[in-house]
Amino acid sequence: MAAVRRHRREQGGAGRAGPQRRRHGRGEPVGRDPAQRHPADRQPARCILQSVDLRGSVLSGADITDGDLTSSNLRRADLSTAKLTNTRLAGIDLAGASLRGAAMEGTDLRGANLLDADIASTDLSMTTGLIQSQVNKARPNVHTVLPPGLRRPAIE
Repeated sequence: MAAVRRHRREQGGAGRAGPQRRRHGRGEPVGRDPAQRHPADRQPARCILQSVDLRGSVLSGADITDGDLTSSNLRRADLSTAKLTNTRLAGIDLAGASLRGAAMEGTDLRGANLLDADIASTDLSMTTGLIQSQVNKARPNVHTVLPPGLRRPAIE
């Protein structure tokens, strides 16, 4: 009997565990490896955490690509080497946070509080909404790359 079910599955036919059965209402066929899905079906989940308190959180290396953390509190959070590509950080509190080495292409930093934020070795050249007063309050180093028109403050 098991051989018949296995044969049906290999042939794409119906059976108790055939591809037509769905698991947990997720719409993913039973027995189908998610890694084998068609590339168009593989969509990363969006992280939407607006106005949340994540003070002191350790998010080092986290993938928050295309996320929305608008108006959240990430004071003293560790976001070093995090993937923040195309993430909305508008109005966020990043005071004392570490963004060292974070991927920030297309990241929206409008109105973000960067007071004493560690932006050393971070490429901010493709961010949006970043202004000189934010950079002046942060802690860059010689490896920090800024958008055109902004300059690194004198390092004391």
